[in-house]
Amino acid sequence: MSSLLSGLSSLLSGGSRQSIRKSNAPAKLDRTLEKVVHLLEPVQYSAVGPNPRVRWYLSAAVPERTRFRLVVYSQDRKRLQTYDLPAGDSFLIPHPLSDGDYQLRIVGKAPNGEKLPSRYTFVTVDPKKAFENRILCARPWSSLFLGPIRANPCCNLKSGAGFPFNPEVSTVDPWNSPGMIALREALLNGDTRFCHEGCPSIRTSASHASPEAFAQKAGGFHMPRIFEGMCSEDREAVEAFVRGRIILDHPVTLKIAMGSKCNQACTFCKSRQRDWKQEESVFADLAVRFAPKIRRLTLTGGEPLLYWKHFNNKMRQNNVDLSGIIISMITNGALLEDLADDLRNCRGLELFISFNAATRETYQRVHGADDFEKVIRGIRAIQRVRSDRPTKIRMKMVYMRSTFREIKTYVELAKDLQVDEVVFAHMTFFRQAEAPPTEALQLDDPEWPEVEQLLADASAELTKHGIAFIARRPGERRLDPQDVLNVTG
Repeated sequence: MSSLLSGLSSLLSGGSRQSIRKSNAPAKLDRTLEKVVHLLEPVQYSAVGPNPRVRWYLSAAVPERTRFRLVVYSQDRKRLQTYDLPAGDSFLIPHPLSDGDYQLRIVGKAPNGEKLPSRYTFVTVDPKKAFENRILCARPWSSLFLGPIRANPCCNLKSGAGFPFNPEVSTVDPWNSPGMIALREALLNGDTRFCHEGCPSIRTSASHASPEAFAQKAGGFHMPRIFEGMCSEDREAVEAFVRGRIILDHPVTLKIAMGSKCNQACTFCKSRQRDWKQEESVFADLAVRFAPKIRRLTLTGGEPLLYWKHFNNKMRQNNVDLSGIIISMITNGALLEDLADDLRNCRGLELFISFNAATRETYQRVHGADDFEKVIRGIRAIQRVRSDRPTKIRMKMVYMRSTFREIKTYVELAKDLQVDEVVFAHMTFFRQAEAPPTEALQLDDPEWPEVEQLLADASAELTKHGIAFIARRPGERRLDPQDVLNVTG
């Protein structure tokens, strides 16, 4: 197992990748594994285009002058083409393959004549089929969320399907973990076993879109919002997603849960009883490794602003410049006024502010803190210091049975603050939270028609003033901020 991990880490980590020709391996092969050469792409029994890209890795040490070749066979295993593999871990077959069934194999030859073959990989060259069977979800190709014990691409995986992550094990790359690779392979083949049934992406078909039309947002199909307004340096991620590659260099967006500490005690929050903080190695290693390449960094908590100074200092100690990154935070906003100057210089700033009442009295009861006016001052401070930089501020109200009649007043507050977007989300009951289950409204409650009317009026009023509006009702999918907030500039 140790040799497997060493082989994986040399290929999958963001660090240096040893050439398979120039390995400083001992002269004798490590035969602890049945196979030494493993073909990662194309995926077994998959449909591919006429010029498939081949990727591989070595799970054991090989002699220094070992030569590797890619052999293309017909279905009845007649040798058709042979290519010497260059240094690196990927190779694009240069001569187009005609439609049909093939077998691919990598064969290494050691200086002593011993052969090191991979297993045969069966593929079908069918450009249309290669694309139309896919689940068009971009998350595993674009996003990485590092929580306390798991590293996932999104919040819509089935319960228990998250991929374990231990930041203290430096040889494990969460972006190309076995779980992430398996998820990408599954989606390429139309397999949704990892995904929650309510996720809309698993119902998205590519049957009427070619890869070219998909990449160009043509043919009636639109690129997922995560890729809209992308910078030139992100085109690698687009290409990897469109072409279905499963080993990737870096995510487009990185989301880090900083810890459970919070300066408020919201009655509906399920995280109040947890006590943890993110490992220092995440800041010193992963954030440093990805920061020069990612486009967006999202910080959550607890309350991420409690950790901001420490996080910012860690980045400075490692010479990481955050000025070229879009910083996104899910925050209660109570510390915005104090930290406004610290948030001045990032390229783009997105604030998703949990602000769950329209009056000071209700706010204090729901949030467990008398910060109503303080948050308002913080929003104005951010708008003042960042008047010349791309900034988006979104206010979110979790409406409950005891608070929904403040929706109209909340709309007036949002207009006065000139925020960019307002979100109304129904309260979900959690046993760990203080709020009783009776606070959670349901569609068949007698109050629901009144709620609907208030939401409709809010939509009309906010839209009239150029403020985006989103309402989430009971039974609808949880909103991910990255789906709708996108600062470009």
